[in-house]
Amino acid sequence: MSTIPKFYIEKRKDKDGKPIQKDCMIRMYVTIPNGRVEYSTGIKVDSKNFDKEYLSKGKEPIKNSASESDHYNSLLSSMKSEAIRLSEIIRVNGEEVSTKEFKSKLDQKFKPKRMDNNSPSTFIDYLELWISQRESGKKLNKNGKSFKRATIRKAKTLRSSLYRFIKHLKKRDLKFEEINDVFYERYKKFNFDVEKKSISTFSNLVKDIKTVINEAIEDGFIQERRYSLRKFISPTYESDSVALTLDQLELIHQVHLEDESLDKARDFFLIGCYTALRYSDLMNLTDAKVSNGYIRVKQIKTDGFVTIPISKRVEPIFEKYPNKFPKIDFGLHAYNTKVRKVAKLAGLDKFVQIRRSNGGHVIVEEKRLFELISSHTARRTYATNMFKLGLPTSLIMAVTGHKTESSFLLYIKATNEDKARMMMEMMKKLDL
Repeated sequence: MSTIPKFYIEKRKDKDGKPIQKDCMIRMYVTIPNGRVEYSTGIKVDSKNFDKEYLSKGKEPIKNSASESDHYNSLLSSMKSEAIRLSEIIRVNGEEVSTKEFKSKLDQKFKPKRMDNNSPSTFIDYLELWISQRESGKKLNKNGKSFKRATIRKAKTLRSSLYRFIKHLKKRDLKFEEINDVFYERYKKFNFDVEKKSISTFSNLVKDIKTVINEAIEDGFIQERRYSLRKFISPTYESDSVALTLDQLELIHQVHLEDESLDKARDFFLIGCYTALRYSDLMNLTDAKVSNGYIRVKQIKTDGFVTIPISKRVEPIFEKYPNKFPKIDFGLHAYNTKVRKVAKLAGLDKFVQIRRSNGGHVIVEEKRLFELISSHTARRTYATNMFKLGLPTSLIMAVTGHKTESSFLLYIKATNEDKARMMMEMMKKLDL
């Protein structure tokens, strides 16, 4: 009987002799009649995300805390099954197979040359190629630049979702010809009924599927569809989110804080509320990017440049720090937690009724205002307050980086009453 293949994480050391903890290769070891095969799976994880005792615990090798754990554990399971199958064939037939030949047989299934020849035969194959080409820089965007990390991350999210979907259907792959109306309905049901995903999440997944399919057609990997993707509807849903008023920002500014980390988080958040800069852009803000009353940055998400006039409300915050900016050493989750705590201390605890999507259904619930605040609240706050003050949308968009007015107007949080009041004030100024 064949020995069950086992997975181990590669042990390496850096130049100082310390164990490397990041991006460690997972290797599979298989015992065959002619020796022990050491096979590189091509999967890398941080050592903290690999369960060394997975066999004795009856669990999977990669912990759920790892990104795309479902996808990678599924691949490892397939490799193990194939290794057992090949070992049994060798044993039953009494073949003389070298370790090199055994690895070659595994490569034929898991590292096929057809990927190198750019001829994937299934949708999953093409998606794998789509991701790898963009990660390696072999494929550039229409502007001749590398794809943004966010674009690649979205494709990986789609890949993980599809692997869970085909596992749910007890299938092994997803062919191009299976991407049809029946697939759409089943995939929608899986997202809403099984995984309880939001409408916006499913909408983004559908958009990404259509993008990949259309690129496969453009690249010549598949022929023009015999059916249309028009029925692949990306449902729209405008979720409720909050924007803070200038008075509420002042309450946050005035609250007394003994904790230095809370103080930094508060200042970091307020700078975002007065500049519309995203968390990622604030993290990269330096003194060199500020001069003559303006902040000039290249937005990480959009890759576009923006020039932002510095509000007089920001200047006192800059003066608190030697390098003008509060530098935080905690992650996004901790930052959001600290900002909510500051908002609670500032008294932003009134109940707010919001709508959210769950499993394809819209539900209404009440939350306290501070519970709804996150890093992205800052950008909405800036855009909404500038709009309510009557600044032209084109000028606000030059700061936020929005490309179209329609997307900007969906972004701001202004009620019909707010807009009517703004119109009345404008009429008074024009003596109408």
